[in-house]
Amino acid sequence: LEFRRVLFRSITYTIEWKNTTGEDVTATITDTLTKGQEYLADNKINKQNGAEYKNGVVSWKDVKVKKGEIFKRSFVVKVTDEAAAVIENKAVVKVGDNVNIETNTTEITTKIDISGTKTDRKSVV
Repeated sequence: LEFRRVLFRSITYTIEWKNTTGEDVTATITDTLTKGQEYLADNKINKQNGAEYKNGVVSWKDVKVKKGEIFKRSFVVKVTDEAAAVIENKAVVKVGDNVNIETNTTEITTKIDISGTKTDRKSVV
């Protein structure tokens, strides 16, 4: 007996980044989706989050973030059969010409595999 069970049909990601640079900045925030995740353009959260989606990348460009302020946005993806059993996801924040700042990596178990054998039991009389 073998089957694969999808644990989640959709995932809501929330990106949160606090501007600790000591000054107001203009930032670009990106999140690259892995295989098996489909951006849901018609989802209510996605329609309201102000993101651009193109070629597997969710992005917010030229975002004004005041010093000490927190940038927080959510987006929703559909999990497809092509998804890995564990999806890793992280966003990248770029402030001006500075090096990219990566957020913490999130790991989500999307599927479990259950394998085994079925034994027919017969009575012996």
